[in-house]
Amino acid sequence: MGTLRLVTWNILHQAPSEEEVEHPWRERRDAARRVLESLAPDIFCAQEAYPEQMDDLLENMPHHWWIGWDRDGGDRGEGCPIAYDTRRLTRVDEGQFWLSPLPDVPSSLTWVNDVPRIVTWARFIDIETGARFRVANAHLDHLVPSSRTKTVALLKERLGESEMDEPTLVVGDFNSPAWAKPHRMLTREPTRFYDALRLAEERRPRYAGTFHHFRGRGLVRLDWVLARPAVRVLRYRVVRDAPEGILPSDHFPVCVDLALPFEAPPKRKFFRAATAST
Repeated sequence: MGTLRLVTWNILHQAPSEEEVEHPWRERRDAARRVLESLAPDIFCAQEAYPEQMDDLLENMPHHWWIGWDRDGGDRGEGCPIAYDTRRLTRVDEGQFWLSPLPDVPSSLTWVNDVPRIVTWARFIDIETGARFRVANAHLDHLVPSSRTKTVALLKERLGESEMDEPTLVVGDFNSPAWAKPHRMLTREPTRFYDALRLAEERRPRYAGTFHHFRGRGLVRLDWVLARPAVRVLRYRVVRDAPEGILPSDHFPVCVDLALPFEAPPKRKFFRAATAST
C-alpha cells in the first residue's frame, strides 16, 4: 500500500505594496517555505498565491511543478495553483473554471462577488500504484453567502460526476464554517463528497480550526479536504508550525495522508471518525 500526502493552504497573497501591510510576504516567506518543505507533500494546493510566491515556496523542491492561471486567466495575478511531485505523479489533464454563471469565461464576475473566484483542477496517475484520481483546488467568495451556495451547486455539477468514475478530491478555502450550508450541501446526496476529517483514522490536533487571523489558534475551520467516494484517510493534521515564532499565513495548512490505491475506509474506524465532534 502506498501513501499520498496532500497539503492545502491559503498562504495569504502578496500585497501590491508590501510597505502598507502588517504581515508582508517578505517577512513570512522563509517560514512558509520551511513549513512546506517539512511536510514534503506529493500534492500542494495553494490559495491566494501569486506566481512569485509559488516560486519562493518551491525554491528548494525542484521536482515539484505547479499549474494554474490567475483569476483573470493570465499568469501574473492571484490564483489557486496545484503543485505536484513529478517523481511520484504524472499529470494527464488539467483545467480551470470560474465560479460564476459563466464558468468557462475568464474573469467572469456575476454573483455579486468583488473579485473573480476560480477552481483549478488536474488529473493524475500515481506512478507507484497506477491509481488515477482528480484534484480540484477552490477558493470561494468571502463576503456573499448566496455566492457560496451557488458556487457549491456548480461544484457538484462540475465535479460530482465523471464519465471516468474516478476518485475526486476537492480542497481549498471555502470561506465558510464546516457546520454551515455550503458544507452540508457538498456532503449530502446526490453526488455526495466525504469530509476527510471525519474519515481520518488519526487526527491532530483534536480541534481543527484553520483560520487564525495571526492569533496562532484556529478560530474556525474554513479549509476543507473532501473526497468522492469515501476513501481511506490515514492521517489528518492541521499544521500549526511557526518557525522562529513567525506565523507564515493567517490560515494553517491542512495535511492529509491517503492510502493508495484508493479504497473504502474500514467500517469501524469510519463510524467512529464520522460521529466524532469536529
